[in-house]
Amino acid sequence: MTQALASFDNHGLVLATDSRATRFTEGGQAEWFSVDKLFPLGRLAAVVSGGAGVSVPLSLALRHAIGQRRGLDDLEEMAEFALEFLTRGYSQHLRQHGPEPEGFRRIYFIMAGYSEHYPPPGYKLYLLGSEANEPLKIIPERTADFVFLRYIGHPDLEMNASIIAEWASQLVEWLQEGVQAYVFCHCPDERLDPWLCREFYRRVREKISIPALPWDEVDADAAHQARLF
Repeated sequence: MTQALASFDNHGLVLATDSRATRFTEGGQAEWFSVDKLFPLGRLAAVVSGGAGVSVPLSLALRHAIGQRRGLDDLEEMAEFALEFLTRGYSQHLRQHGPEPEGFRRIYFIMAGYSEHYPPPGYKLYLLGSEANEPLKIIPERTADFVFLRYIGHPDLEMNASIIAEWASQLVEWLQEGVQAYVFCHCPDERLDPWLCREFYRRVREKISIPALPWDEVDADAAHQARLF
């Protein structure tokens, strides 16, 4: 299973993948190997793919097609072009090879880019995908009635302030919409993990009413932060 990360803030944009892929031997045994899944789309955009293995050749074909089209350098226009191009390519793959097996029918592409014409900080993300051998579509940022936020903090506490403030505001919006939110915090200095959790909680509680933390009454001097790994 591929893991991909996509995010941006005022400091920049992150697009990453573990590049993990799976294949099966004649005996049905799973083997894992690495393959490139992150590709540039011109100077200011990129795409990372995941899910069904055909996503990689489709990404390469998309990169080539965009490179052949003069003036196609805006991410919004790229996403519109990619939606039609990738849907056509995926449909052709399914006609030639049949449906993907159960458990391997998800396919997705994350497109990310920058433009000085976008609202600050100038970055945008698009998620294109299909869950069941269907035509691709642009998937909204939130696809369920819950969200899981994993925050990897900086060991310098001051470096976290602006990012936590931004995500706390987003959490407030989600909670006000009735979304169930789960927040998981950690950083290289594991002693700071509880502080990060409490800071998220404090900033959210400043704006809306939420239940008290169950460990508010715990004696901090007697507690010990366990290792994550």
